[in-house]
Amino acid sequence: MKKYKVGVYGVGDVATEYIKAFNNNPLAEVVFAVDKDKTKTEKKLNGMGITCDTGTDYDTMVKRKDIDIIVLSGPHFLHAKEAIKAANEGKHVLSEKPLGMDFKEVVKVYNTIKTAGVQFQNSFVGQWYLIF
Repeated sequence: MKKYKVGVYGVGDVATEYIKAFNNNPLAEVVFAVDKDKTKTEKKLNGMGITCDTGTDYDTMVKRKDIDIIVLSGPHFLHAKEAIKAANEGKHVLSEKPLGMDFKEVVKVYNTIKTAGVQFQNSFVGQWYLIF
């Protein structure tokens, strides 16, 4: 079976759970992670025992041909814009909540996902944390 290549945007505590989940799945592998501080991102990934490409530019990651799935766990106000870019590049999207900042953004993402023919999942990884 195909092994899905995953790109992660926003490598904070929430993304850590997605990274662990994808890398524990034999059909997936995180191959690229993007955040504003590349050194901090690399340190965090190394602490998790994960080796992958890193960067600071979302557009570079989303244009990579080897990436099948984009995980969005960056700032909330960027989720809709990032989801639209990913879908337009043919990537499946897993977005942490919220999907958009208002109903218009949500509808725009929905329409883009449908037109692009990709899969989409809106998620709330925090519900699985033991502290909740």
